[in-house]
Amino acid sequence: MIEFRAECGHAVRAKDRDAGRVVACPYCGKETSVPDEHDDGLDFLFQEVERSAEHPAIQEKPGRSWAKPGSAKRKRATRDFNPFAIILKMIYAAALIIIVVVVIQKFVVPLFQPEDRSRPVASSSPERPTPVVEQEPSNPEAVGSSDRPKREDREKRMRGGLVGGMEGERGLYVSSMPANALVFYIPESKVSSELGLHDRIIRLKGCQRTETNVQLPYITPATYVVEVQVQWNHASLSKYPDYAEFRRSIQHAPDVDCRRRVEQYFLPDRADEVLVDKTEGQVLVVRRYRGVEVRENHWTTVHAVFLPKVMMKGGPGFDIQSITGHLPRRESFMFDVEHVNAELVYYRVPASQHDAVREVLEKIGTAPCMTPDRRIHVFEIGVEDGVFREWLIGRG
Repeated sequence: MIEFRAECGHAVRAKDRDAGRVVACPYCGKETSVPDEHDDGLDFLFQEVERSAEHPAIQEKPGRSWAKPGSAKRKRATRDFNPFAIILKMIYAAALIIIVVVVIQKFVVPLFQPEDRSRPVASSSPERPTPVVEQEPSNPEAVGSSDRPKREDREKRMRGGLVGGMEGERGLYVSSMPANALVFYIPESKVSSELGLHDRIIRLKGCQRTETNVQLPYITPATYVVEVQVQWNHASLSKYPDYAEFRRSIQHAPDVDCRRRVEQYFLPDRADEVLVDKTEGQVLVVRRYRGVEVRENHWTTVHAVFLPKVMMKGGPGFDIQSITGHLPRRESFMFDVEHVNAELVYYRVPASQHDAVREVLEKIGTAPCMTPDRRIHVFEIGVEDGVFREWLIGRG
């Protein structure tokens, strides 16, 4: 073999028979002449190439290339490319940028902002918040039409009524004590005039059902018959005084005696009729209200009271204080206390009963009361405005 250096500087080998001929350089592709004799000074280069081929782990010396330059670069680029490493680095960089931005905004930027001296200094001792008084604008015309409904809603809540306000301008609201009793209602035009005490409107076509303490703002204006029923073994009723004895007294009694004993045991309300519906395996105590008129721009209320009647000792009247323990803890109605006190005085309610009557009105919105002249009144609080109302339902 003839060993020589081509014009491009690479060491090249050629066969002995090619001596004196022109061959193409395997590195640069240019033609070069093969000398008659090989160059002894290149022996060490080919020995180095042979050693590198036998031991791939030995690193190549910088500045020397023993393979084709193009193929070596392509192999190195293919071996070094790792997309996952690039993605991981980008994630680290993004996280670092986010941390830097948060730190600058939270700690650095406030140092260069002027102090807001109009902000009150926090006190170490808690103080009661100062109530905010909303002032009406001096020019009513300046208030947009979209603000008027909101202002009217706030004024209604300030006047009183059901806590949380009412949905809409009209509807039917039926409550009961105890709560979550069943309600059935039907237009009076669909009820026969011969509807008796043994009949239930639930069996009539067109009767609808709901529960108490639910607003019905979309009910069609009309005159309705409403029935509110509670099971005689309701958990709240079982806590009333002598209730087990009352249940036994009506279990097998005739219908007339059942109605009379229900009226004797429970406080009165504005119900027109009291029924005892004995179904299979269950007894239902029902209050029926006739002529419940639902009209435009008005909320109609029905308060069904299933509370025990306890008479005062030493005089006529209901012991209202004795039923406060059976009321819910939360107050559901708001009203003007001074105005209600004045009304109780006007209707000659004993002063000893004022606190109890107000508490009942706050909890359930209605309070039956018997005055010393044995007149039985039903006091109610308007659900939409908190106005005090009174009905005289009989004499004791």
